[in-house]
Amino acid sequence: MTDLNDPHTGEALGKSEDRPERNARGQHRKTAIPTKLAQMSKLLRRPRGATISELCAATQWHPHSVRALLSGMRKKGARLVRDTRKSGEGSYRIMAADVATDEAVAIAAATQAA
Repeated sequence: MTDLNDPHTGEALGKSEDRPERNARGQHRKTAIPTKLAQMSKLLRRPRGATISELCAATQWHPHSVRALLSGMRKKGARLVRDTRKSGEGSYRIMAADVATDEAVAIAAATQAA
């Protein structure tokens, strides 16, 4: 006889919809965690863009690493625009019409990781 109770709480699990999903190996599926690159891309796509300090805070990278990634994105074809905010701090943003940005971000990430 199979025990259908949760081993942690002792409660009945019920229908299969109530159980955590499993992958092909029978392991529990993990929820997707946004990558640092995805976080940077989201910040750079904002109308105001993002400053180096904002990107550093989001990724927990040093400023030279953030600047290197921005440079790599430019080299791969992303059109980055640098604006100056009222505070005098420079901000970077990705042009909205840039279609190749996602590919450039992925290539820059692979280059950064290597």
